Amino acid sequence: MKLTKRLVSFAASTAICIAILPTSVFAHQQDKITKGSFSYYDERISQNVNGNYYFSDSYFDNPSTKLDNHLSTMSFTLTAASRNINADGGTLDILKKTGFDADTISVEDMDHHTKNTIGTVIAHKTTQNGDKLIVVYINGLEYGDEWISNLTVGSKGDAEGFSAAAKKVCDRIVKYENEHDLNGSKLWITGFSRAGAVADLTGKLVNENLDTFGITQNDLYDYAFAVPRASSKAYGYENIHDIVDANDIVPRVMPKGWDIDRAGTEFVLPAAEQNVSIKKLSLFGGSFLSDTGKTMKTPEFLDKFSDFLTNNISRESFDSTRKYLPQFVSKLLADAGCKDKYTIINFLGDSFKGFGLSSPLIQPAMSLVMMPQNSSEYQKAYSELDKTVADFLDSSKYKDKISAENLELTKKAIPAAIRVFLPAIRSDFPNMLENFATLIGNIKPIISNHYASSYFAKLSAIDSYYC
Repeated sequence: MKLTKRLVSFAASTAICIAILPTSVFAHQQDKITKGSFSYYDERISQNVNGNYYFSDSYFDNPSTKLDNHLSTMSFTLTAASRNINADGGTLDILKKTGFDADTISVEDMDHHTKNTIGTVIAHKTTQNGDKLIVVYINGLEYGDEWISNLTVGSKGDAEGFSAAAKKVCDRIVKYENEHDLNGSKLWITGFSRAGAVADLTGKLVNENLDTFGITQNDLYDYAFAVPRASSKAYGYENIHDIVDANDIVPRVMPKGWDIDRAGTEFVLPAAEQNVSIKKLSLFGGSFLSDTGKTMKTPEFLDKFSDFLTNNISRESFDSTRKYLPQFVSKLLADAGCKDKYTIINFLGDSFKGFGLSSPLIQPAMSLVMMPQNSSEYQKAYSELDKTVADFLDSSKYKDKISAENLELTKKAIPAAIRVFLPAIRSDFPNMLENFATLIGNIKPIISNHYASSYFAKLSAIDSYYC
């Protein structure tokens, strides 16, 4: 009898305690976490591996201004899984399994890539507490010629290439909202690398036009990764989380000194200390790159390199190369389908090693360095520079191995690049050589910091669901 009374008393006390608990606490305890697996490519070991994701509607009950490690990792999962977007465990599969409406998923430009496109996946769901939620995944992997617009910066304002893409994303969001009567829905936006800059600027546009989307700032959850600077200034929007690795060069692609920054708030991922080996470059015989015996912490070198560019290259002069240089760099770095890619790389390596192209370039280059910039001789030297490069290419053993289109692009791009870096040559030639030699000599470890798999590993390391 006494035992029964005690049980009744305990039950009553428990009921009272539950009754006075805040509703949000009870809801959080009852919240459903969807755990799933996906396959992604690990660039560090050059093979596909499996990973887990953890999704919860409760991520969107928390203030959007507070960085949520769980939502951060979940956001990046959509990027990691996008290489196999239509497969089991791909981005579309993840969205369907986490409750997004399979019948209304919008996919645009994920397999069609030109310099004027941007890939997106947009979907929506109703969360457990009845909120409407729209997810906007902006493609950050395998985007082909879209890469060209990364270097289309313009002479002022937001970086033009990224800005144009962000406006397209906003237009797609509004169209999707109108088609499915979803104006006023919470927005979850995410992207990596190029798409990180686009996500940052998309969030900026949303913050500037909240009435268009029928939301408040607390309804925008924007997680951007490896974000190149693209905003005309730092706005400090707390609902845009710009997550970067201090050892990653891509977030420094646009020098801050060009009056360009990120629109959100920056979070630097914890990362192991990394050093670069300081190199020197010889244009005339001997080893192309050699060690100086000195080292520097990677973030310090990248900041130094960015400052060097800012101090010697104006945004206006860089913008003047938009017809040639961005397309040329895209061929070398991003265009996996470019058959001439490695031929061009070999040509450049041979041309600037030993006496190759560097020898005939000496006279016009020295003229440009020594002469007053407004003199007629200076303009003549510019013309001579173009002719020297064209003649060398036409007589090169690589001529017949490069398509006519890419041959002409190379003829235009090399002089354009020399013109861009001419101020650096004029002001501090030895320092320019050391900076570029160090970058080239350490490019593999530096680029590895930008791998999607590296970001996922670092995000997982600070997410308690993975620990």
